[in-house]
Amino acid sequence: MKPTQGIKSNNGQIVRKIDWHKIDKDLYKQVLSDQLDKCDFTINDPVEIDKAVTNINTAVTGALTAFVPPQKGKKTRLEDPFANLAKESIPMNFGQDYFDLVDSEYLQIIQICLDVYKHEEVTTDEFEKALHKLNRNKSADIFEKSVIVPIKTNNKVTFAEDTWSMNNKPMPIVTKTSHIGIQRDTTDSAGSTIEENLTKARRSLYSLMHTELHGENGLDPVSAISKCHSIARTLFVNIRDISRIPVRLKILTGTYILQAKRAVFNKTTPDGTCLMCKKNEETMNHFLLICEEPECIRKPLILEIISICSMLFARHKVDATFDIATIIVNLYFYCTQLNSEALISDIETKLEPLCRSLCYKLHMRRYQLLDITKKPRTVK
Repeated sequence: MKPTQGIKSNNGQIVRKIDWHKIDKDLYKQVLSDQLDKCDFTINDPVEIDKAVTNINTAVTGALTAFVPPQKGKKTRLEDPFANLAKESIPMNFGQDYFDLVDSEYLQIIQICLDVYKHEEVTTDEFEKALHKLNRNKSADIFEKSVIVPIKTNNKVTFAEDTWSMNNKPMPIVTKTSHIGIQRDTTDSAGSTIEENLTKARRSLYSLMHTELHGENGLDPVSAISKCHSIARTLFVNIRDISRIPVRLKILTGTYILQAKRAVFNKTTPDGTCLMCKKNEETMNHFLLICEEPECIRKPLILEIISICSMLFARHKVDATFDIATIIVNLYFYCTQLNSEALISDIETKLEPLCRSLCYKLHMRRYQLLDITKKPRTVK
């Protein structure tokens, strides 16, 4: 049994061509017979037929592997220099034969070019002018023509300082100018162009804010720039409700001056402890939730806020664990695009008046305990 080239084996490989003149056929026949004797050729159904064919192919492959020498791979030119890396040699002469072969081919290529093409001697100036004509536009050098001749460039061009005057008055010195939206600067044109583009982008963003563009501020159209924020609006036109808005906005924006903030910005470094309870540092959370002195004012309003907030969140399916301090400071933090319109409407009518009243009453109680007189308003 001699497998020939082109017959597929069981594993999908092609059996290579074998030189049978260099193989001991008797020994190969004996080994193959031993392998076949071990196989079970009891055939009763198609499954056993496939099993028998597989056993025969395995026996033939095993015999070939034992007696046929492995096929040698094709050598390349680079194998000889890399094979010498593990041998001791003089570093100066390493790979010299390979380098000589490359130089010889290089000289042959040059000689072929000299024989086939007609060459004319040109000067460096003529060559640079030809390159300038090839790269007349400002597009990318896709043909790589400008890298043939190394041209030294100097971007840092300095000019002698000079002054100009008109009617004995010095004229202003301009360091940059604009050309088709590109800034030309005497020091850094790229930086000036980037700054100008950022200014244009910022101007375009602000001009689109009135069209309810969200941008990067995360605000919905109800509280977008150029529109009055919901906290700053009043539902009832009365003096009492309007007078509570400034205190509410100071607490929202973080500009309400407490003792801890006064200690940070004051050069005399006063104590940041709360002047009402004299126990803890007077921070925003301490003032709104913890301080014991205004507890009689805080407790009923806090309970009512929690009750209404739980009812509204359940009605509008707000899947969030709310924080009471966040609700008092900024109710609209929990409004999303899915429930913004309906939830904002309920907050404006039910929750915001309570939070505004709580902030104002705590503020007035603090002024009363600390004996702080309110500055009179001056109308100009």
